[in-house]
Amino acid sequence: MPPSCIIRAKVRTPTSRQRVEMFNTPGANATPLSFGEVYSTLDQGVINGQENSAPVIDSARHYEVQEFMSLSNQVYLPTFLVFGEPFLASLDPALAETVMNVAVDFAPWTFEWGDATDATVVAALSERIAVNEVDFAAFPAASAPLYDSSTFVDVIGADMIAATREALGLN
Repeated sequence: MPPSCIIRAKVRTPTSRQRVEMFNTPGANATPLSFGEVYSTLDQGVINGQENSAPVIDSARHYEVQEFMSLSNQVYLPTFLVFGEPFLASLDPALAETVMNVAVDFAPWTFEWGDATDATVVAALSERIAVNEVDFAAFPAASAPLYDSSTFVDVIGADMIAATREALGLN
């Protein structure tokens, strides 16, 4: 019997293998589609749900073609300032140090901004569609097979998987 945390629904996911497996493992029917197809496939009933952040649901007006939004928090994608070693090495050392300091100072703000933006958008969406939270306690057991999946281990790395399991108290 599938875990209670996922309803057997056709859920649009991005086309990444990780997202598809992440939804299929606990019992959903992941349907990888390009983002441009989400609105029309929701409207036509081809898919029953979609996996996007609240700001994306709002800006793409998905609330016009979906009745519910579940706050699952299964993926966390904060905004980060990202640059590579070659770029840093090409800078004057003083400038490279400044760039690194800005990145360090910027990180906490991204978390605060993300939390505030999500709260504002979810509140606005709750006036248009039903917003609910999922049974978070059911997710660790339902997702356990992903920690051993080569789809994740080969991409993320066994050391990162082990660190994640340890941080979650799963070792």
